[in-house]
Amino acid sequence: MAFTVDKRPTGEKMNAALDRGISEFSQNIDFATVANQLAQNEIMALGTVEIGDTILNAYIKVNTIDADVADLDVGISTDTTTNADLVDGADPSTTTGIKAGVVANFPIVVTAESVIVLTNKDASTVNEADIDVVVLIHKHTP
Repeated sequence: MAFTVDKRPTGEKMNAALDRGISEFSQNIDFATVANQLAQNEIMALGTVEIGDTILNAYIKVNTIDADVADLDVGISTDTTTNADLVDGADPSTTTGIKAGVVANFPIVVTAESVIVLTNKDASTVNEADIDVVVLIHKHTP
């Protein structure tokens, strides 16, 4: 049985998803701003997820490349330490667009209030890239 998938959700489809508690966490980071630059193993806290939430997927979208940096991780952490359980090894050095680098452990049920963190695992400082970190979350409703 053949079928087609409409990859462009209409407002109606999007509203149905929101009614089911699905939300998108999206954070833009412009590393050309000095305060945002990350040296090797530095961590940037981006936002929080609550106990019972389910993380459905995550990715990094590169808007502007940084030719010197090839290893960014996104994770969740209870103590804002480095963690790569959402995106491991995304490479913003050569092309723009969505970077796979996603590890294969979705969905993740959050068992303790956690922080979404971005970590630079490369030896070079991230100082040119402009990226979006996106995490799709099904919000827990008690």
